[in-house]
Order: sequence, then structure tokens, then C-alpha cells
Amino acid sequence: MRFLYLWPLGSSSRCLPWPLIERTGMHMLSKLKYALGFMAAAALASPAFGQSIATIEAGGTQAAVTVGSTTPQAIVSSILSTSNGGVAQENAAGTASKTYTNSAFLANDTTGSMDIYGSLASFGYTPTVGDAVQVSGAYSLYNQIPELATPTAAAKLSSGNAAPAPGVITIGQFNSYGGTEPENVTGYMFTINNVTISSGAGGAGTAGAMLTGTTLQTTFGESAAGVANGGTNGSGYITDSSGKTLELYYWESSYSSCYTGLGGLAIPTGPVDVTGFFSYGDQFTPVSMTAAVPEPATLGLFGIGAVAMLMRRRSKKIAA
Repeated sequence: MRFLYLWPLGSSSRCLPWPLIERTGMHMLSKLKYALGFMAAAALASPAFGQSIATIEAGGTQAAVTVGSTTPQAIVSSILSTSNGGVAQENAAGTASKTYTNSAFLANDTTGSMDIYGSLASFGYTPTVGDAVQVSGAYSLYNQIPELATPTAAAKLSSGNAAPAPGVITIGQFNSYGGTEPENVTGYMFTINNVTISSGAGGAGTAGAMLTGTTLQTTFGESAAGVANGGTNGSGYITDSSGKTLELYYWESSYSSCYTGLGGLAIPTGPVDVTGFFSYGDQFTPVSMTAAVPEPATLGLFGIGAVAMLMRRRSKKIAA
């Protein structure tokens, strides 16, 4: 066999025989092909190939979808329910406890928002607000709520991301949709300000009460007698200052946030700001409530009265 010897310019040392160089080059090329193939396979499994929420919603009911990618990221914006690792959770009043098997949270990727519902135990993931996630499962509308259910895979991509705050909506705005709410309303968390709760529409019935069937209850998730019944849902109405009304549905059987946020607490009789999500198309499910902040007109009257009182006191002081 003839050999071709190569000497680098300016060198007196002998180079390797050409056949050896050729074999070495082929070996390196083989390694490069392997590396490129591995990188391509990794890219196909990369979170960058998850779909946006808007794309999933546009496709309608689908047996298998994956939400969440590097761009845009699907960020956990609200926790609706957590299994708490199978440990029983206390209600807000600390008077009862129950165990949840499924988790539920809202994920928002700037193109849309959806409810992700099902067991996450096998994936070792507990959702936290601000997590960027990638989840696979079946997609459909559940009572008009965009929902990815029965997860087949779930992973946290990062944490500590900024999560959108609940939007603000009025009863009038919601009622204007006529019972067919757009997807930029369902699947989101909202706050409805300055409303009162009653067992009948438009403030009729009993103030500060809801119904479970025909049973009147003055406490979230409990009977009128105040006896914990282990998971009673309730329905009532919220009414704003203009008389517009919307059905309120307390849903602790499915969502632990209702139970741990409101369960066992007295239903307020005065004006409140209610934060929750739209369910069953034309109902609002609450997860928290705070005393309503007085409306600007009320604050204005209060301010005028305070100034008048102050002037009166000053006049008396000068006269003295």
C-alpha cells in the first residue's frame, strides 16, 4: 500500500499516513452526525414545540394537545384547587376538613387563558402562581370554560414569573354577552366590585344567604344550623347598586380554593368585592371576598361632610 505523508509548513516532524487521517476524519464525521441527530431529537421534545392557548382554542375539541412553550410561556395565574398531596385541607373557618384528589389552575400565555384540571400526583408537580408550565392532555370546553383535562404529562419549566392580576368586570358587562361568553372572559379570574349577596335574584329573598336545593344557608358550605356537612355547594345571587344581578355558585365540591378561602365563613350581608371565575356559562364562582371600598360619589360626600365638620370646629374655636 502506498502512503501519502503530509508535513505541515515549517515543521520537520512527520505527519500521519493518509489512510489514518482518512479513518480519523470519518470517525469524527460519524460522531458529528450522531450529535446532530441527538440535538434534533431533543429539539422535537423541547418545550418550544408546545402550542399557544389561542391555537388550541381555535382547534376545538382535541384528544391530545400540549400547552406551554418557551415563547409564549404558559404562566400559572391562579390556583383553583390543589390536592395538597392527599392531605386533608381545612375550610376557611377551621371547622371542617376534606381531601381533594384533583388539582386545577388557570394558565395564561398572553394569547389566552385556560383551566387545567386533573390529577398531577404522578408527575410530582404542585402548581404555584408564577410557574411557567408545559402540560399535555385532552382539550374541550367544560360549560364554556376552556379546559385541558386528564393530564398525561406535566412539567415546570421555570418559576417566579410575573402572573397577571384578576381583571375587573361589571355585572352589566357580563350580562351583555347573553349567556354565550367569549373565550377572553371564560378561563380568566375576575373581580366584581360593590355587590351584595342574597338568596333571590335582584336582592330578593334573604340577604347574606344562599340555597342548597331548598335549604337556606347563611354560611358558605354549611347548613343554616351551622353544621358542617362535608362539602355543600350553594347558589345565590349578587346584585350591584344599579340592580343588575348575576347568579353566584359556591363550588367547593370541585375547587378547594372555594373551601379554603370561604368555607365555613358567614355569607356577608353588606357590600363586597368578589373575586372568582365564570362557570356554567352564566354563573360566577367566588374564591375570595373583601369588604367593598366606597364608591367615588360616596367618598365625595364623606369628604364634603368632613370639611364642613372641620370648618365648624374651627369656627367654634375662634369664637371661644
